[in-house]
Amino acid sequence: IAVEKPKGVAGRSAEFARRLTDWVGDDSDFYWSRDGKKLYFTSDRENNTRLYELDVATLKVKSLWDRDEDVSNPLLSPDGKQLGFWVSGKEGGLFILTLATGESHRLIKVPGPQWHGIGGGQFAWSPDMKWIAYMYRGESRAWNIWVIPAQGGEAVNVTHLYAHHSQPTWSPDGK
Repeated sequence: IAVEKPKGVAGRSAEFARRLTDWVGDDSDFYWSRDGKKLYFTSDRENNTRLYELDVATLKVKSLWDRDEDVSNPLLSPDGKQLGFWVSGKEGGLFILTLATGESHRLIKVPGPQWHGIGGGQFAWSPDMKWIAYMYRGESRAWNIWVIPAQGGEAVNVTHLYAHHSQPTWSPDGK
């Protein structure tokens, strides 16, 4: 039986696709660097979920988080110099990692697991990087949107409702 190959993009072969990781476990939460040369992701390759950086040209994987607490939801800052992510455990919360130095600090303390609807959720930097908006599920079990200065300080609940608020997003002008 003659089979006609698909035309266009569907007909292109693996010359346009390349497998970047070969871990048999869970590599997920992928996020590209601004220049496209690195890929940030989470993986369970060390028996817990950690944060990694992959050099796309060499396929070399570098650990960015060597602690035992699980991480999730990495997000690159608008200038591409920092990576934010949630950390689980009694000292958990939203952490910010400076990529040039490898130094990290906790911006928001949210103890406990950061998955399956408990604790912290999605977050977003303002375009000017002065603020971070984030989802938080408190004791009321309702998700609200909070805003905190990106350098640390007092967080403010900006929704105040017993509802499921999600996907905090800033307008392009940051207002």
